[in-house]
Amino acid sequence: DVHLKKELIDIIENCLLPAKRASQVLGLKLKRFYRWRKDCTLFGVDGLVDEKPIAKVIPNKLLTEEEEAIYEYARFHPKQRHREIQFNLDRGGLATASFSSVYRRLKKKGLIKEHHLKISKHKKGRPTATYAHEIWLVDITFVPVGNGFWYLIAVIDLYSRYIEGSDLSATMTSKDVQKVIDFALLQYGFYEKEDKPKIHSDNGSQMKAKSFKAFLKDLGILNEYSRPHVPEDQAVLERFFRTIKQGEVYHQEYENHYQAKDGISEFINYYNHRRPHQGIGFITPYEKLTGQKERIFKERKTRAIVAQEMRKIMNRREINTDTSEEMTPVKNRNKKIFV
Repeated sequence: DVHLKKELIDIIENCLLPAKRASQVLGLKLKRFYRWRKDCTLFGVDGLVDEKPIAKVIPNKLLTEEEEAIYEYARFHPKQRHREIQFNLDRGGLATASFSSVYRRLKKKGLIKEHHLKISKHKKGRPTATYAHEIWLVDITFVPVGNGFWYLIAVIDLYSRYIEGSDLSATMTSKDVQKVIDFALLQYGFYEKEDKPKIHSDNGSQMKAKSFKAFLKDLGILNEYSRPHVPEDQAVLERFFRTIKQGEVYHQEYENHYQAKDGISEFINYYNHRRPHQGIGFITPYEKLTGQKERIFKERKTRAIVAQEMRKIMNRREINTDTSEEMTPVKNRNKKIFV
């Protein structure tokens, strides 16, 4: 209250006690008394009017249009999780934000589902690859079709997570597996090369069959097997199977194998070329396979820097506009007044 402040100033100035002691008696900080007295001297009673607080500038706060882009994209793509949404927004030039920023906003709007990761106890000893086509994983999974099941056989490059070959088969014999591997080898011209990928598989009967071993031996391909009772050795391919089932198979009711093949083929193309993969730095398997990782990381960093600088400019401009419209300053304490 302006009148109360003026009254306290007058009491302290006119009493016989020192200003420090008088302020203590009145429960007023000495610095505050001096500031009030100075403001009153320079600006009169109007100098005692409380100014509206200046809004705090948060330079990296997402812009309104960026937040709206996140919400709109998430509503149109309900199957995508926040990391995939962030990747696609950034790649499409719609919004460049961190994973955590996207997650917080989606959670606030109820547009995200909680996802609980299971921590494997068998990470040590898993196969690892340091370059493309070093190790291929091979495995089989069931796909419901009509009133029964067909079998999805897939070959994945361990280094890039790229699906090298696949087939939906009515049977799951060793010959069916050989056909998929044969297609992948032909596709990349490995029949004319000395260095061929190693084949890593589980201990299923198809992979242990004499005909399968002979097939690989004739091609000069080494075959490695998972450790007994450790399915985590095939974790990369198992994760792909889970992804394709959650993203495609479980959302469909295939009446026949033609529908199933079309749907699975389309999803694998999406998985290889458009879907970001967390395990390889949120780039697509094709980008990792073709050595584009460093370029993409550099471009991503540049976009982040540009977006941050733009937010700083826009957020400061918004604050300045708001304060100029809402606030009518009654004083300027930093300005020197000459009498």
